[in-house]
Amino acid sequence: TATDVNGISGSTQVTVTQLNLSPNTATLAVGQTLQFTASDGVVPYSWSVNNTAVASINATTGLLTATNLGAAQVTVTDNTGRTDSSGDITVVDTPVIAIQDPVMRVGGTQALSAAGGLTPYTWSSSNPTVASVNGSGFVSTLAAGTTTISVFDSVGNSDSVSIAVRTVTVTPQLQAMVIGDSVQFSATGGTAPFIWSVSDASVASIDANGLLTALGQGSVQVTAVDADGISGTSTTIAVNAVTITVSAPSASVSVGATLQFTASGGTAPYTWLVDDAVVASIDANGLLRGLAGGSVTVTATDVNGDSGISVAVSVSAVTISVAPNTADVNRFAWQRFFANGGTAPYAFSLSNPNAGFLNSSTGWFRATGATGATTTIVVTDADGNMGESATVTVVNQCFGMHC
Repeated sequence: TATDVNGISGSTQVTVTQLNLSPNTATLAVGQTLQFTASDGVVPYSWSVNNTAVASINATTGLLTATNLGAAQVTVTDNTGRTDSSGDITVVDTPVIAIQDPVMRVGGTQALSAAGGLTPYTWSSSNPTVASVNGSGFVSTLAAGTTTISVFDSVGNSDSVSIAVRTVTVTPQLQAMVIGDSVQFSATGGTAPFIWSVSDASVASIDANGLLTALGQGSVQVTAVDADGISGTSTTIAVNAVTITVSAPSASVSVGATLQFTASGGTAPYTWLVDDAVVASIDANGLLRGLAGGSVTVTATDVNGDSGISVAVSVSAVTISVAPNTADVNRFAWQRFFANGGTAPYAFSLSNPNAGFLNSSTGWFRATGATGATTTIVVTDADGNMGESATVTVVNQCFGMHC
């Protein structure tokens, strides 16, 4: 309102505005830009920041660029000198992924985390057939290979890590073993060296090179762990007791005869044993010989001390008969004796050489002794079994010129 000297007055309404900038506060990542604007002032505007180590701003356009971690305030000044200042403009770092293990096994999981940048985060996998990642950074491995897991913050800043997915394969995929056997195992697909172990040390042992030795009955699994801690496990292996089978073509043998035994199963060579050395003997090759009538049990033991099922053998005495078993033979006459039973060829012997002459291989006898002389003819077979004997008497019967 204005009044002159005559008391005449007049008035008008004037609106006074306050200079304002926008935005008032913000959080940026290093490298990010932000456009500031001003209103209700007299253009042109002039822009400045109070901490040029954290951010810079175009003095004419008001475009701010975050350059380092920290906080800064932006001030705008209009053409009349009025000013307005922002609150804190905070500059944060780009996101960084925290990972515990860059090498994982197939079927494994791992929770990744990110710090820095501007939330919320977005996660992705470059090879989702190898490993997938959910919105929280939880990784699940699916197949052997490599993939890159990346995190993006809300303004597009990112970080990434590489994950190798491996599988360790243990071979052979064995189903069964017998006590005392050894099998060489190997591992592929991991990073050597491997550490070997078994699930039950009472059933089997394994050395540093993967050589498995069966110790006792039961079941066991073999595990190999590589240098990165990735493991592989074999199938379940059944360890069985050794079965040694003892066999022969017959369950009986005669005195003096032989019978060949064989063994299978276990680990050769075998040691052979009979339970009655009077009835039979057996050599290192399993050849049994009957010595006397009776029965005997044969057992084979392998090199690891495992014994087979014993086999009973009947040893029968040999009966060798002589025909004729009595004979009167004229002086200077011939008589042939025959053997039956036992094992040919036979050997004939004479108890009284003064009674006559005997062919030991053919059994022919000639009476050359005095009338009334007697002798016994004994036969022995090829196995040394002695048979029955024949009694011979020399008689005096005239034959031509010998009367």
